[in-house]
Amino acid sequence: MPALVPALVPEPAQPTEPATDLAPAGLKRTPSETALAQFPAVNVPHTALAKVRYTALAFEAVKQGDLAKLHEYLGLGLNPLVTDDYGDTLLHTAALHGQITVLRWLATVQKLPLEVGSQIGRTPLLVATINGQLQAMAALVDAGADKHAKNVFGDQAIHWALRLSNADAVKFCRDELGQSLEARGFNGRTPLVMAAAEGDVEVMRWLVAQGADKHAKGDDGNQAIHLAARLSNADAVKYCRDELGQSLEARGFNGRTPLVMAAAEGDVEVMRWLVAQGADKHAKGDDGNQAIHLAARLSNADAVKYCRDELGQSLEARGLNSRTPLVQAAQTGNLAVMRWLVGAGANPRAVDSSRHTLLDIAKVSNNAETIAYAEQLLRLRP
Repeated sequence: MPALVPALVPEPAQPTEPATDLAPAGLKRTPSETALAQFPAVNVPHTALAKVRYTALAFEAVKQGDLAKLHEYLGLGLNPLVTDDYGDTLLHTAALHGQITVLRWLATVQKLPLEVGSQIGRTPLLVATINGQLQAMAALVDAGADKHAKNVFGDQAIHWALRLSNADAVKFCRDELGQSLEARGFNGRTPLVMAAAEGDVEVMRWLVAQGADKHAKGDDGNQAIHLAARLSNADAVKYCRDELGQSLEARGFNGRTPLVMAAAEGDVEVMRWLVAQGADKHAKGDDGNQAIHLAARLSNADAVKYCRDELGQSLEARGLNSRTPLVQAAQTGNLAVMRWLVGAGANPRAVDSSRHTLLDIAKVSNNAETIAYAEQLLRLRP
């Protein structure tokens, strides 16, 4: 997890500043108008040859903050709206790398569109947030960028700031962009749930201190504790239980408890901690899956072994569509877990509620090795 920039803990010389204050330090919003005035807008015919010759050079000039070189390449016929392989424009690149003079020139002199979406609909403002470029964010807002722009998943800048654990950017999004601490992003997740997915207890604590809803759920039903468990962060799980008051038996996506979520990630240590705190060892999701089924489908043999040996779950337990852990492992092509299960005595001839065999389900994985192994098992075992 990247470090918070700057740290959340205040300097000792400022004892009156609360420990949760994330105020950006030294944010400058005054552009160099002299520098911008040296380079008038370029308005020349665009040529295909210029695109071939100068596209890569122009993007490199932007990254380096070399406005003179960029101005030269555009003057030679390069289209200012040229994009790179990711769909980023020159303005996106200036925002990403924090090249403020180039950004201001492109936005206010060359007047490039501020709301052009690149990969997954990222506007320049969102791209600036991804890299924690507060100066670039401020410059874009000053130029008229939409403060509430979203990507195709519904994420605003505040969600990206939380995903990347950038505390300054979180506060900037709230205070200067006016974005809500309850704004819904990907899967309807609030900033608090997003922070839990990153395991960032400090930012979670700050959000709660600002009034964020402790029990917010995403559209999938997941609260912060489910994402913390799914992303294998015991400290964040403990925070959700002890300070947010979230239950170890809370039901999230598909009715899964935090223990079942942790099994999907294969994190034995988080699973062990949850059980030590009293989590139900045999909890099932709405689909009938226990921890052992999620471990078999999505994680590793160590987690499956833990479920059998320490949780007492059966290798023949029936989950979704009455499928055993071995059949569920075949569905996702989890060959290493399949081999372990067979070695531990799992029955390869078990069928599901629709009478599908191990081979039938293995074919769903489109994994040649998994299919061949299933064929081998059914051929060798009567």
